[in-house]
Amino acid sequence: MYALPCPRAEGLLAPLSPAAATDWMLALLLAPSDVATQRLAERLQRDPALSLWALRSVAPACCASATFNALAEHLLASGPAALASLTAAAAPLPDAVVMAWADWLDQAAAVQHLLAAQGEPLAQTPACFLLLARNAPGFDETEDLPTGCLDTEPPPDWPQKLQFAQQQLGDNDQENTAVQAALRHASQCRNQFLARSPDAVPALRSLAEKLRERDRLRQDFAQQLEQEKLKAMKELAYGASHEINNPLANIATRAQMLLREETDPERRRKLATINSQAFRAHEMIANMMLFAHPPQLEPETFDLRAVIDQVLKELSPEADRQQIELEQNPRGEPLLLTGDKTHLAASLKALGQNALEAIGSTGRVVYSAQSTLDAAGDYGCEICVVDTGPGIPPEVRRHLFDPFYSGREAGRGLGFGLSKCWRVVELHGGRIEVETDRPEGAAFRIWLPLPPPENGQTAAPPADVH
Repeated sequence: MYALPCPRAEGLLAPLSPAAATDWMLALLLAPSDVATQRLAERLQRDPALSLWALRSVAPACCASATFNALAEHLLASGPAALASLTAAAAPLPDAVVMAWADWLDQAAAVQHLLAAQGEPLAQTPACFLLLARNAPGFDETEDLPTGCLDTEPPPDWPQKLQFAQQQLGDNDQENTAVQAALRHASQCRNQFLARSPDAVPALRSLAEKLRERDRLRQDFAQQLEQEKLKAMKELAYGASHEINNPLANIATRAQMLLREETDPERRRKLATINSQAFRAHEMIANMMLFAHPPQLEPETFDLRAVIDQVLKELSPEADRQQIELEQNPRGEPLLLTGDKTHLAASLKALGQNALEAIGSTGRVVYSAQSTLDAAGDYGCEICVVDTGPGIPPEVRRHLFDPFYSGREAGRGLGFGLSKCWRVVELHGGRIEVETDRPEGAAFRIWLPLPPPENGQTAAPPADVH
């Protein structure tokens, strides 16, 4: 039986049984689907060792007090990355350690099954195994495991219920059907745990490696596709600039000449429209050039929150007309950022204009900025722009930053604003994302790198967007 090291529990080597490896492998092949989630959830419930490893390795604390299905979904979402520790060099666990785990699993499965039959809510969650982990092999009994790994405290009467259940199981009352059912369940879990299948774990490891390779190829393909799109855009921009700008300049010049001599109001209106549309087409070509071949950045150090205030002032007239509230929250002390102030301000304004157009009338747009650590632990600045508009449908999200893509049928005229914003953020070494799980409205997050803080200052965790 192979060992799965737990990154958040130093020294703990949890066993990966062949039965668990088989169900995990089949779930990965079937994912994403309800069948995959259910199969892995059932295995997690029957294999406390696997549940314990998942909770101590890849799952956030909130999964413990959720359901086995939630833990299974998180484990599947982690994909092959969750199996990174299962390498070809992983050594099998000694038989004595395997048997120690089997003994703990037997006890944990029996207690969980009995408490669940008695209607204990905590027994319906992986937290039950986590609270029993003090007796698991490799755990220090002095470790403050429950409070360190649970997002909520166990109920006050949990110790008494646990002690009573263990006493019932120890008495082994033949007339108590719930106790006998729990003992039979534990015996089945133990037998499945110890069942031998020499090919299961190597097959899972091979599948994980193939899935990792698939993900890498997908990422490489997406990067190559993005580069080719930019290359094609650059060629189109150069051609359009030469072939279309000259006729546009001629049209605008003639329209202006005729406008100066025309006295009829209706004809003057038509000539003015021709002139303005020619300039609009010229601006689109200029935007294309900016996207495909941006100018050299001119970095300077500035107060980001002051720039946001200026952007809000520029948006205020249109926001007032639409009865939309604009605010920056929190304001706080100056937040210094080094970058191209002009381009970043234009990007933040483009996000605000997109939000105003999405809302239409009566709503709210909130800007926020703070220093933070991202998921990889890198220090930077996170800027959030949240609106109360109609949201962004899934079919539109993948085109959000594509030049010339119009989302007006989805309530947003995206045009070139968001694509320019994405380009500017990318040039600063940052990234821009849109939240996908909001019930309404839209939330854009920009992350820009910052130098590490001095004097031992700490950064805030990534903010929740409301």
